[in-house]
Amino acid sequence: MKEFEKEIIHNDLDTISKELKISFDQVYECIHQIQQCSPFPCANYSVDIQPQIIPDLEIIIEENEIHIHPKEIGNIYLEETSLSRNMNKEVKRYFQEAKFYIDSIHKRNKTLLLMMNELVKIQEGFFLYHDQLNPCTLNEIALLTNYSKSTTSRTLSNKYFLFQDTIYPIYSLFTSKTKEGSSKDSILNAIQYLIETEDKNSPLEDEQIVERLKEFELYAARRTISKYRNQLNIKNSRQRKKDYKKG
Repeated sequence: MKEFEKEIIHNDLDTISKELKISFDQVYECIHQIQQCSPFPCANYSVDIQPQIIPDLEIIIEENEIHIHPKEIGNIYLEETSLSRNMNKEVKRYFQEAKFYIDSIHKRNKTLLLMMNELVKIQEGFFLYHDQLNPCTLNEIALLTNYSKSTTSRTLSNKYFLFQDTIYPIYSLFTSKTKEGSSKDSILNAIQYLIETEDKNSPLEDEQIVERLKEFELYAARRTISKYRNQLNIKNSRQRKKDYKKG
């Protein structure tokens, strides 16, 4: 990613996607993983106070309906009395820049609310019934709101929402899907459940997991099962059988 330093700084993931000839979501996933890395190995031992996360929105359930409430943090505005015809050009320029930034903030808040509204519609079951997240990508939200993928990514980056006294990153509402269309989140949970309840004398092989998932109307290739199993730090069937015998 070294050759895309400028694009990364400006969050221009669309350009990176085209140059590397990979999907936008793959680029986002790579950047997201890099961001999880710590360049300071001893940072966990630091006594510095971590900055407090302030949510941008709050999700409230009232009478089985979902309401999105922007969290107001002050009210930025310019008093008309401050704008005088007699002010010099430099001061006037400062006021014009201030007005531009204030307008930009209001526009950003409206865009954020629009995108969050579409996200909440898709994940309605999660908020109302604590269901699994539905498959949803940045590209889908971009199409629904008529914004570019890059604008969607910039708008939602480092944004948080408050729900039932817990703060979540907005990006936590996105979940990828397999080529067959099933939610990755649902498949991960199903794999975990199947292996926790499997016959210890005859652990499930990946191919068997593929077939068992169909009972839950979830579909994934054997290679995908192997990949997700590794992400869950679950050993293959032969290794699990050895561990069961030792236990």
